[in-house]
Amino acid sequence: MRFAHGEVSSMLIAQHFTPLLAAGSPDAESTGKGVLIFIAVACPVIMMIIGALGLWVNSRRNPPIAEEMYKNFIPRQESDQTVQRLDERVSEAFTEITSLRNHTDAEINSIRSNMTKAYGDFERALGRIEGKLDTKD
Repeated sequence: MRFAHGEVSSMLIAQHFTPLLAAGSPDAESTGKGVLIFIAVACPVIMMIIGALGLWVNSRRNPPIAEEMYKNFIPRQESDQTVQRLDERVSEAFTEITSLRNHTDAEINSIRSNMTKAYGDFERALGRIEGKLDTKD
């Protein structure tokens, strides 16, 4: 014969507790069922309470922040001043980079115009040479 898991465990518990209860109680079977019901209801509730207490105990900070560690933190005002100095340095570097880029662009444009002028002069000189060669034929 096959039993469900709950039936087997309740039968085993009843077998173990019934002789103990039969000695002192006239209604041992109903008392055994009462004990089984109490165990079936109380155990999950107790386990949930233990689990909740475990979560609560483990969620608290352990150990709390040490005072020496707190002393090493930078105060807000000093942090703001540091950020402001860094912003100024970044702004100065950006201004310098922009001026260097503008200067480089001007130099490149100057070189480009000189190259264009030199190329034009070279083409004119080449044209004169070709013209001289054509007239001699």
